[in-house]
Amino acid sequence: MALVIGLTSPAPAFLRITVRDPMTDRILPVAWRASDFPIAYSVQREAPPRLAAAGSSSPAHLAAVQEAFRTWANAGGGSVRFAFDGLTSLATPGMDGRNTVLFSSDARDFSGPTTLATTLFFVEFPSLDEQEARLREADILINANEPFTLTSPTPAFLRDLQAVVTHEVGHLLGFDHSPVDGSPDSEQRATMFPFNRSGQAEERTLAADDLAGLAAVYPPSGAARSGSIAGRVTNLLGRGLFGALVLAWPLDAPDEGAVGTLSGLSLEQPPGSGAYRLDGLATGRYRIEVREVPRGITAAVFLGEQFDMQLARVPAPQFFAGAPEANSALSLEVSGGDMLRGIDVTLGSRSAVAAPQVQIEPGGFLLASPATAELAITTPLGNEVSDLGSFRLLLDDQTLAEGVQSLLQDGAGLEIERRSASFLRAFVALPSLDPGRHDLVVEISDRRGTRRSARATFLVAEAPPSQLGVETRYLAQGEARLELRLPPAYLVAGTLSDREDMPLPGATLRFTPVDAAPAGQGETSPPVAKTNGDGAFALLLPPALYNLELAEPHAAGRLETPRQPLAVAGPTSLHLRLSGSLPPAPPPAPVPDTILVAGTVRDVIGDELPQALVRLTPSSGAGGTAHGATNSLGRFQIVVPPGRYDVAAFPPLTRPPATHPMEHRLFDQRFQENTELRITLPNGFTMSGQVVDSRGLPLPFANLRLAEHFSGEGLLALSADEAGRFSLPLPAGVYDLDIEPLLDSAAGGRAVPHRIERVIHDADTELSITLPDGILLSGRIVDRQGVRAAFAQVTIRRPPAGSSVGSLRADRNGAFSVALAPGSYFFQIDPASSSGASGGAVRTVVPTARYTEDTPLAVTLQDGVLIRGVVRDISALPLPGARLVFSGIIDETPLIASTTAIRDGSFRLLVPRGAYLLSVLPP
Repeated sequence: MALVIGLTSPAPAFLRITVRDPMTDRILPVAWRASDFPIAYSVQREAPPRLAAAGSSSPAHLAAVQEAFRTWANAGGGSVRFAFDGLTSLATPGMDGRNTVLFSSDARDFSGPTTLATTLFFVEFPSLDEQEARLREADILINANEPFTLTSPTPAFLRDLQAVVTHEVGHLLGFDHSPVDGSPDSEQRATMFPFNRSGQAEERTLAADDLAGLAAVYPPSGAARSGSIAGRVTNLLGRGLFGALVLAWPLDAPDEGAVGTLSGLSLEQPPGSGAYRLDGLATGRYRIEVREVPRGITAAVFLGEQFDMQLARVPAPQFFAGAPEANSALSLEVSGGDMLRGIDVTLGSRSAVAAPQVQIEPGGFLLASPATAELAITTPLGNEVSDLGSFRLLLDDQTLAEGVQSLLQDGAGLEIERRSASFLRAFVALPSLDPGRHDLVVEISDRRGTRRSARATFLVAEAPPSQLGVETRYLAQGEARLELRLPPAYLVAGTLSDREDMPLPGATLRFTPVDAAPAGQGETSPPVAKTNGDGAFALLLPPALYNLELAEPHAAGRLETPRQPLAVAGPTSLHLRLSGSLPPAPPPAPVPDTILVAGTVRDVIGDELPQALVRLTPSSGAGGTAHGATNSLGRFQIVVPPGRYDVAAFPPLTRPPATHPMEHRLFDQRFQENTELRITLPNGFTMSGQVVDSRGLPLPFANLRLAEHFSGEGLLALSADEAGRFSLPLPAGVYDLDIEPLLDSAAGGRAVPHRIERVIHDADTELSITLPDGILLSGRIVDRQGVRAAFAQVTIRRPPAGSSVGSLRADRNGAFSVALAPGSYFFQIDPASSSGASGGAVRTVVPTARYTEDTPLAVTLQDGVLIRGVVRDISALPLPGARLVFSGIIDETPLIASTTAIRDGSFRLLVPRGAYLLSVLPP
């Protein structure tokens, strides 16, 4: 047993942080033991100055840190517990037997200048019969140089402290970075995603991926066991792929987001296998999707900076069983404690087969007459047998049984043995047959009309089996069962080149079976394969002998093949070459859907600029603008369609270097293929200054917006630092400045927004900006029972259009206070879901009024109306996952509320009293 120190070792999703045991060389995940809970933690007493709040009875950062620990504890169902162990004067981490949350201004404590926080571990290696390393201590270290805030909503360009600490508590529990991203305003993004967004606080709450990690590693006692899905991600040649993003989407709760991992990072198999494993899945139906990891994420995020491995490229999302799109993808049913294995995804494969599988075993059996044939019928995983659309069984072209009901009921000579919801066997009594060869054909389809068929040829003979020249199985007279299976098929893949060994794209290869039926006697079109841009091809073929030939437009060339005809008896690799006359010139290579524009941004002295912004705008004005930001090495990557673009590069808005780099533009740049740019930002004049209130006190984190005076074009927005200071380089010109304090009277006093026009800037400029005083509006929010509405959201709007002035939250006692310029306003109050107010309180609007002096307000939240019901389809079947959207106007304010029907189609929604337009969207 030994104690070691470890940093956050990247691992995907909740596959957990791992360490290597130096004694046994085993790779082990880390976790706390059940006996270690509750985990005691302490918090550094002194926080960075910018987080200090005047008049606070306790350190301003303490509540945010405690709430981050409570978030994980509340989601763990009692299996994860923490205990606050008080404030500490410690300022450095170390193996001291205490778990601490600390702040550091020393850049050497972090992996890079933009690292927000890190977590250090002390681990005890287990004995040989244990499979986990035990966490003994963990310290969270937060970068005090970063612009953190405690304000909600989070101001632009600032980082939400509670969100960052919530992420680090996940590391403290042994979880590592997750590849599950979401849209900019989506709560489906995992809290453990490696990059935090400024101006956002969604990472305060846990997403489905984080909750799956808790269910897998720290399951609550007595709770239902979670399930798992495992498989491989491969290419058409069967080679495992490393670093493809594998997502399990819950079909019963689509709004909850996906659980994800990366292929090739399973602890059970080597990286080259392409294996993946998704644990912690709740009981229900899931859709498996494979896509590329979000742009900007490299293998180093998950394996450490010393690894420079290429992550898998996935041009388009791929679904389990080769479905072409999400709507037709097969679903998987996961039950508590189950492990679904073999859920493999082959990139590049496309199959429209979503029908039941009909299995027929190859013919050649000896059957006595009469006999009983056995059909093994399997529907797609996750579908019910009742989803079958049609069924027909033919014997020598004569219908024996027809219709789904004949499968589901005891009729038409069928005896049913249901093995599961998606599998059954049907036993069919065959009539007395004459000796000789007979054909048994099964045709079956699903509700979407996708059809499958299979054929079995068998012999009926009166002679003893030993006299037959085929492989036989003796069956008792009058009793015979034949299991019907699909014939096998094997992957045939390879390349095609011309006689100069250059790849030949766009060519068509025809594989004609040697024993194909003569023309006019029920022949079918032979299988074909088309080469891609690299001259490669792949297709599935049943075992047989095939003749190969080249179709138009390259039919003038003659194929040189290793063997002719081609015998397919297993997976086959071919390298074909043209000889003889040259084929016509191949068609031009297709224009790619997207290209990668990458490069480096530097200042005039050659230093890389981290956190610089690069923007690509189509020169034609059509299409959207693409953005990218440089990393710590000044590198950026942006994916766009081919075309002409205007390129604009902007320096970072915080802590600009002394060289004063400023905006630089490149107009009408043509990008037709992957391109590398080197952008050097020119120097400008520095505009700097300080924002203070009427008493001369600095206004921390005040927001400034600059516009060009004569054109009115908005240039940029930035925030002052904790001392109210700002600095940025600008070209010479005349500017207008709009300055706004934070909408929090504790930080801004009575200061209100102010505009400065015609600032002449033709040299380094120093400004002193004083914001005028406004009136103070304060009050308390309660529900109709008089219970204080803690942390209610207050949004202030101007009539008549309702444009927002800003928003803030009431404190834990429901009190709020805000400074505004005299004028007319109305207020919109939304109760917090976690407040102590009555659960029936809903959004309330305080009518428009003119405020010209300090005004106390008393707001009583209205009681709502509970709308509930059931969504059904035209057949009266419940529609789980249906989306219901209620839209209306309440007190002249537009209101949109939505909910989703659950498994039985029912829904519940609390809304204010009023008239609504209801829209129902199918799942």
